[in-house]
Amino acid sequence: MRGLAQNAQRIQDAEPGSSLIWRLSLAAAMTTGLLWWSLLSIPNAAAAPATLADYDCVTYGHCYAIVTWPGTVTGTETTMTVVALYCDQYHCNTQMNYHYHLSDEMWLVDTTHQAPNCLFGVCWIEVGQAAFPMTPNSNSDVYFWAENRPGMVYLEHPGNVTYYDFGYTTNLSITPSGSGAWSISASSHTYGNGLVGSTTSANNSMQPDTIRIGMELYDYCGYCSDPAYAPSSDFTYNQWSNNSPFFYQGADYPNKGQDYLQYPPPKGYWNVIPAPGTNGGDLVTYCGCD
Repeated sequence: MRGLAQNAQRIQDAEPGSSLIWRLSLAAAMTTGLLWWSLLSIPNAAAAPATLADYDCVTYGHCYAIVTWPGTVTGTETTMTVVALYCDQYHCNTQMNYHYHLSDEMWLVDTTHQAPNCLFGVCWIEVGQAAFPMTPNSNSDVYFWAENRPGMVYLEHPGNVTYYDFGYTTNLSITPSGSGAWSISASSHTYGNGLVGSTTSANNSMQPDTIRIGMELYDYCGYCSDPAYAPSSDFTYNQWSNNSPFFYQGADYPNKGQDYLQYPPPKGYWNVIPAPGTNGGDLVTYCGCD
């Protein structure tokens, strides 16, 4: 819990007007949560740059490059380029910590209504792609979705990324599917559906008020030669819904969101700002991680 307080303070120091919730560390939640691993993923194909790196995205919380759209919503979608992510060998290829990761993803978040009933005081559903250690001495890219719903521990559900998915896009979607339920999807160029097992967050009483997209890094690299790495990935066709058809972000007026906050090594920028005629804009994320 001390780490959470340190993390919140770090956000305040960097961005006084932004929400404190989205930077709260997931490490403790994932420690107590259930990790449901797939057996079908392949080894990560990315090669990390051979340079000495120095970053700490553990002690004071995760590092991000994300944008935030606040407002009452019930669903969200984005189309994301699938790239070969890499999480450093020492942390992500050993049994030391299964939770270290590098990810590109989308969140549907409740920061207010049911938040007091959720772990860390925030509720969310997330879906995307991550570099995870699937088994000891492995480092794989996976699609995944996760939920932190009221009254429950953090639950994570990985799927499959294959070599043939790299360079193509995945459509990420979180949509309501009845009272207190959401359907989650991550398309795969190879499989059609990149997720495995249940893709429904049920008995979930959260009331979403925020959408976020971008990159997250949970890793420590003290002057190491094997840092996390990610080439550029694009988030396009960014959409929102509130018990209605989906609309593009910025469809009525330019809207690049809030909290465009970057804690390197993850980095991001708007290649195309969401505005009328842009189909939701184009957010680019990457990680030189040095």
